[in-house]
Amino acid sequence: MSEFRGHVVAGVVWFLILAVATSLLLPRLVGNRGGWFVLSGWGFVAQLAVAVLAALWPDVDTASRGRKVFYRVLLAFSLYSIARSQWKMAAVIGLVGILPALGNHRGWTHKVWAAVLVPLPIVLLPLYVSDDGRWLRTPDFGKISAGLPFYLAAIVGLFSHLAADGFFGRLLARISGGPAKATRGD
Repeated sequence: MSEFRGHVVAGVVWFLILAVATSLLLPRLVGNRGGWFVLSGWGFVAQLAVAVLAALWPDVDTASRGRKVFYRVLLAFSLYSIARSQWKMAAVIGLVGILPALGNHRGWTHKVWAAVLVPLPIVLLPLYVSDDGRWLRTPDFGKISAGLPFYLAAIVGLFSHLAADGFFGRLLARISGGPAKATRGD
């Protein structure tokens, strides 16, 4: 029941909760230093951007503002990959771009399993791409930690969308007295 702005806010709020939990609360519970999932500086900004884009992603299967934002970002990454002659990366980006067309609105893009599986390339791609952009034949598991913070940010963003559409969307509809159904602009 949420729309573009609601999904952006939900993605930001849920990510900030993750940042606080992993930086302040979790270390006190487990007795070690925090921040192991949330990066600092530009890494934090990049993770926040991933969380917000992921919060918009489930609605790319319909005409929405989130779709326009998401596809413009994909286009920029695709053009960057092509300019660097990284054809396989451009192909992966293209594949990600067409996946939502394989279902109806609020179909598979709004499922919990999709929220966990769709961002997996964020973790898997660094394992198979060398530092100079070449594809590796065997995975470099030493690089798994490079993608984990962004994978977690994407999952948080996706779940924020599902929560905004689901429980919280219905709650807001009851409070406002409106219908608890999807609108074209979400």
